[in-house]
Amino acid sequence: GDEEAVIKTLVSATQRMVSDDELGILFLQVGNDANAEKFLERVDNQLKSKGAKFDIVARCKLEDVEDKSAQELLSMAFTN
Repeated sequence: GDEEAVIKTLVSATQRMVSDDELGILFLQVGNDANAEKFLERVDNQLKSKGAKFDIVARCKLEDVEDKSAQELLSMAFTN
């Protein structure tokens, strides 16, 4: 399905990377959809087990970062 395609794409992107500071992705969950939360948790925690060279994904809920600056959000994308 689409979820597996997302994971496959992210894993593929890491295979072209030389270091883990080349790409960082921060998923911000808006709302409380349990299925979305489970998917983002899988993407965050299982990329390496799916063959990713680097762990490039971080996640959090929107309400947890409402007081963060853009620079802090960018930093979070590279801090796993």
